[in-house]
Amino acid sequence: MIDYYQKGKWDLMIDYYQKHSEYLHSPLTASKETAFHMAVISQENKFGNTVLHEATIYGNNKAVKLLVERCPELLSVPNEFGETPLFTAAGFAETEIVEFLIRSKPGQRVDDDGLLLPIHRQRTVDSMSILSAAIIGQNFEAALLLLELDRSLASLKDKKSNIYSSTSSRNASCFFDSEFPMG
Repeated sequence: MIDYYQKGKWDLMIDYYQKHSEYLHSPLTASKETAFHMAVISQENKFGNTVLHEATIYGNNKAVKLLVERCPELLSVPNEFGETPLFTAAGFAETEIVEFLIRSKPGQRVDDDGLLLPIHRQRTVDSMSILSAAIIGQNFEAALLLLELDRSLASLKDKKSNIYSSTSSRNASCFFDSEFPMG
């Protein structure tokens, strides 16, 4: 089964488990990963989002917690835009999910000085900051949480975003103009 997995021969794995469903939950690796576990963590959608990205976008707290517990490596996987699950959570999710992601597995999120690691600070496609993503997503509590964690986020410059002087509007999109979608 490991050979099928490593070579991406999903059809052969499916055929095997259809015939031998009793082995579906049997561990295949030394770390006790099952075929189902390996299939879930290895799949991405057309935006490069993993299942953890999607769970943050849709605000599925239970799924986020389970995935981080079972697949902590997903925390550092960027999508096609260079957004980690923490980045997408800042833009789309409830503050509770952002806080959970920050607090869980801190070595994958912050450096020795307590600052966010570069992979989480800005997306690669246009250097939009995680703080900008939270503001654009009108997730102001998450923005404050991120600033409390790492004040240097306030000084990051985005390549494609422009902050306008008009701060009276309730619509956060008036502050930023970016040609790239989030998620």
